[in-house]
Amino acid sequence: HRIMFGMSVCDIMCSVAMAATSLPMPKSLPDGANKSYTKPYEEWSGTKLGNIKTCEAQGFLFTFGATSMFSYNAMLCLYYACAIGLVMDERKIRKIVEPVLHGFPLAV
Repeated sequence: HRIMFGMSVCDIMCSVAMAATSLPMPKSLPDGANKSYTKPYEEWSGTKLGNIKTCEAQGFLFTFGATSMFSYNAMLCLYYACAIGLVMDERKIRKIVEPVLHGFPLAV
C-alpha cells in the first residue's frame, strides 16, 4: 500500500500542475526573452497571474510528479515480481527491497 500511496501523491502533484493551466504563467515576458515569442505570448487569451518563479514551480511539479509516478508504477511491478515470482515474505520485502523501491522514484 505504501508504494500505491507514493504513486498517488506523485500523480496528485502532476494533476495539480496540469489543472493550474496558464494561471502560473508570467504576466509578461522578461526583458531578455526571444523576440519571436513576444507577439504570440502577448496575444495569449488565457489568464496569466504568475511570474517566472510560479511558472518554474509548475514545471517542476509537473515534471517531478509525472516522472516519479511512472517510476513508482515500475517499482510496483518489481514489488510484485519479488512477492510472487521470487516468493519473498512481506517482512523481507519491507526491510530490504522497499527502501530501494521508494528511493529510486524520488531520486530520478
